[in-house]
Amino acid sequence: MNTLEQHIMTAYRDHFPFSERPFRCIADQFNTQESAVLQTVRGLFERGYIRRIGPVFSPNAIDAPVTVAVSAQGRARRDLLAKIAFNSAISRIRAYAHDYDLWFQLTLDARVDVERYLHEQLELHRYRYRRLPVLREFDHTEIAASGYIAGSRVLPLHRRRDWVANEYVLSDDEQHVIRAVRPGLPVCSQPYAYLARRAGVRPRQLITSLQTMVRCGVVRRYGIEADAERRACHLFLLASVSDAATANIESRLAGIGAAQRGMCWSGLPTREWPYTLGLMLYAETMAGLDAALSNTLTRLQLRQGDFAVLTPENPCAKTAPSSTTLAL
Repeated sequence: MNTLEQHIMTAYRDHFPFSERPFRCIADQFNTQESAVLQTVRGLFERGYIRRIGPVFSPNAIDAPVTVAVSAQGRARRDLLAKIAFNSAISRIRAYAHDYDLWFQLTLDARVDVERYLHEQLELHRYRYRRLPVLREFDHTEIAASGYIAGSRVLPLHRRRDWVANEYVLSDDEQHVIRAVRPGLPVCSQPYAYLARRAGVRPRQLITSLQTMVRCGVVRRYGIEADAERRACHLFLLASVSDAATANIESRLAGIGAAQRGMCWSGLPTREWPYTLGLMLYAETMAGLDAALSNTLTRLQLRQGDFAVLTPENPCAKTAPSSTTLAL
C-alpha cells in the first residue's frame, strides 16, 4: 500500500465525510486531487482491500438480522447460491467444510419477512437449515500497512440506546434512505446525489438523515468496511459461551494476535445446537491463525465439546473480488 491508501484505510473506517463531495474532502485533507482519491479507492476495491463504504446498522435497530446455516451440497448448493447471490438483503455468504456448509446473513425489515423468506426459499425446497437471530455484533479488525490483518483493537460496541427503540420512529423518507444506502456508496464524485435520487429525497436531506441515525445509535459505524477475508487466512469458531462471558467478550478477546468479527445469537441452546457465539478469526498466516485459535480457546475457557471449528473451503485465499466498484 502507498501512503494515500494507508491513510484512507485507517482514517475513514468509522467516520466517512458527510459532504456532498466526500472524496474531494478526503483529497483536501491529504493535499491531492479528487480524481486521485477516486482512482485510489477504486483500486482498493478491485484489489480486495475494501468490501463496501457505508453505514453499519446496529442489530435489531431497524431490522431483524439472522444468521442462516444451510446444509446444501453439490447441485443443491449451486441452485441456492444462484437464488441468493444478488439479493441485497443477504450478505456474508461463506462456504465451510461442515454439515451446515453454506452460511449467510439475512437482514429484512421485520421478523415476519424473515420467516416468510426462509419458508419460501428453504423449507419449501426441503433444505435443512439453522435460524440464528443476531443479538449483538462486535468487530475487532484493523488493516496494517502491508494490507494484511495485524493484531486487533477494541472498538466500542455502540449498543442501541433504549430511547431509539421506545421513542425514535423512522419516517417514510428515512426508510427510503436506508434502502438506498444499504448496498453502500458508489465511488463517484457525488455519491450522495446518486443515492438521493434512488431514495426520492434531496442530497442534503439524505445526509441529514444519516447523521441523525448515527447520533441516535441506529447506525453504529459509518465508513469503510475492509474486506478482511480476502486479505487473510481465516476460520469460523462456534462456541457455547455463558451469558456472563458474552457480556465482556470484547475485553476477553482483546490482543489475542488476530483480528476478530463475531456475533452473539439469541435463543436457548439445545443439545443438537449448543452454540451461542460465532467468531471469525483472521491472521496473515496459517501458523498465526492456529496460535490465535489456541489463545481464543484459553481466553474463553472452552473445553472439548464446547466449540467447533469450521474451516473455509479455501482457507487462505488472497484473491481480488470478482466484482468491481460502481464508477459513475
